[in-house]
Amino acid sequence: MSESIKLANGQCSSMDDEDEDQVDPGWQRLYDALVITCKWYGDENAFGRADFWVVDDDYGCHNQKLCVSSLTFLTPEVVQAIQQCIRDAGAPGAQVMIQLELQGHVGEQVPPEGLIVKAHDIAEYWNLEQVRAIAGDDFYRSRAPR
Repeated sequence: MSESIKLANGQCSSMDDEDEDQVDPGWQRLYDALVITCKWYGDENAFGRADFWVVDDDYGCHNQKLCVSSLTFLTPEVVQAIQQCIRDAGAPGAQVMIQLELQGHVGEQVPPEGLIVKAHDIAEYWNLEQVRAIAGDDFYRSRAPR
């Protein structure tokens, strides 16, 4: 059985006493919900030939990683939907790390830094001005009707 524990320093550690391939049910529930949520907004492909990929590796402590490979996929609405997905999945301590993988779309490589989304917090780790200078001014803009 594989169990993740949170250490005093805030780091996560796996305790594997049987089968290291066994997936935590809470992690799986959030993973499945995240895939469904993201598919409302785009298509998934692990090789960058679509809008996004929800990485299927269990990093422990219900952490998820979302790789974005489309300039038009990531919007404030998508991020809010991901945040609601975390709440609805009953994983208040979970976080979704959003990484940009936009190299194939623009001449200059976009830095991979992105966002960390939690149930009640969204932290930006990118230089949005720099990303927009490379990817275009429409990147990460609302697409909601006004």
